[in-house]
Amino acid sequence: MISKEIFSNNLRSLMQRDNLNQPELAQKLGVTKAAVNYWVNGRSVPQVSVVQQLADIFCCSTDDLLKETHSDILSGSPEERLIFIYRSLSVEGQQYLLQQASIAAAMYGKKDSPIANTETG
Repeated sequence: MISKEIFSNNLRSLMQRDNLNQPELAQKLGVTKAAVNYWVNGRSVPQVSVVQQLADIFCCSTDDLLKETHSDILSGSPEERLIFIYRSLSVEGQQYLLQQASIAAAMYGKKDSPIANTETG
């Protein structure tokens, strides 16, 4: 059985980490603000399909939402989270992530950064 309290604590931690409020999360999931409020306050837990959507939104595992012991992704810095995600991917996934990072660097990198001035391929 899923612990409402553990799920609530983990969800609040992830929302705080990503600076995401309840209305924003409800919009991303396509659910009511009341539903998110119930989860955040430990009054209910979402369906399994929504738990998977939450894991996707927060780039974490479902265990990070459902279990008391979880990976460091709940508290890590953005750089640590990116490394965690990279290491969890297949070789193909890692290559894709690096391609996307190159595109992001070209589009959003600091103007004086050598990375922002490289060609994307």
